[in-house]
Amino acid sequence: MNKLKMIVIVIISNIIIILSSYLIFKKKMKFFEQKLTTVFADNNLKIESYKNELSNVFDSWRMEILSNHIFLNENAIIKDEDSKRTNLHNVLGGSPKLVFRITDDISSCYDCKDKILNELNELSKTIGNENILILGRYDKLKDLILLKEKKQIGFNVYNCNDQLGLYADNYKNIDYVFVVDEDFESKMTFIINNVSKEKVEVYFNKIDSYFKFAANRLR
Repeated sequence: MNKLKMIVIVIISNIIIILSSYLIFKKKMKFFEQKLTTVFADNNLKIESYKNELSNVFDSWRMEILSNHIFLNENAIIKDEDSKRTNLHNVLGGSPKLVFRITDDISSCYDCKDKILNELNELSKTIGNENILILGRYDKLKDLILLKEKKQIGFNVYNCNDQLGLYADNYKNIDYVFVVDEDFESKMTFIINNVSKEKVEVYFNKIDSYFKFAANRLR
């Protein structure tokens, strides 16, 4: 009887051990399954993020390429800070200018604008205020003037809602910088939306060199 009792106890103990091991194993499998699901989800998010980043880089590169070596619309109407109307040629013609085409579209990158305006303020100390201008695409001229006052901008600010002729100008939420030379041709277009600090520095170093070279050539 005692032997039979011992056998029953052993069998029950083994069953309990097996059931416990199974439950522990099942719990661990569920944990690993959740972990793997999280990892895959994170990786998918990262992949989507990389794809979006590459797409943005490609789109910016395409806009820059298609916006270079274009002869601007000289007859585009612009307004100065006093709301006086003139055409683009009267403001840009004669010598190379660096132009910041800026929009008030809410989907454009605010931090990018701020970064570029700071760079332009610094650059104006070496190439001169007369070689830089802002060409806004604002619904209200007064908002553009307020921006100039807020950022303490020393160079001229104009508003122009006409098309300039550059490919990038087809997009209302895109801000960009470009050079227009003495022949009214666009060069060195730079799309600034979500661009890194390093790329901004490299670009403005090139601009600084360009205007120093241009100043020596035109003497």
